[in-house]
Amino acid sequence: MKTQVAIALGANLGDRLKQIQSARDAFKEIIVAGSELLQSSIFKTSPIDCEEGTPDFFNAAIAFIYSGSPSELLILCKEIEEMLGRDLSLARKKRNLSRPIDADILYFGQKVIHTETLHIPHPRLLERRFVLEPLAEIQPNFLLPNSSQTIDEHLQKLVSEEPDLLLVTKEW
Repeated sequence: MKTQVAIALGANLGDRLKQIQSARDAFKEIIVAGSELLQSSIFKTSPIDCEEGTPDFFNAAIAFIYSGSPSELLILCKEIEEMLGRDLSLARKKRNLSRPIDADILYFGQKVIHTETLHIPHPRLLERRFVLEPLAEIQPNFLLPNSSQTIDEHLQKLVSEEPDLLLVTKEW
């Protein structure tokens, strides 16, 4: 089955731009043949709920057509994170640590999944400007499962203490 999916990419260690580009390139390898990968601009964002002194993040969103299952996509996200230097054993012990790359499934078509290891749509998707704004750039009219509002409408109604996102680059 072919499904529209979206992934949030974030990095705050090492060459952040290169890490996000490398993650995007890895996801390009799994898209359905003949379909395109949509990519937002890359934005610089302040850390949220992280330890003091945490470097700023670069964040982006990508969307593409995928033919595997949600659990297979989760495994691929973790494999890409590990390939790009993320220590997943640390990530399991404590949330919001600095990382060379983070790849989170934002949505998987109209599926709603809540298991111990997988939550789709992403549980904090509608609470975070650094996720919603890049996603709205590439999928403004997408309706999440069980929602009558588009991604763009959710962004317009977002109440957040987050500072504005700073554009790093539109082309990457």
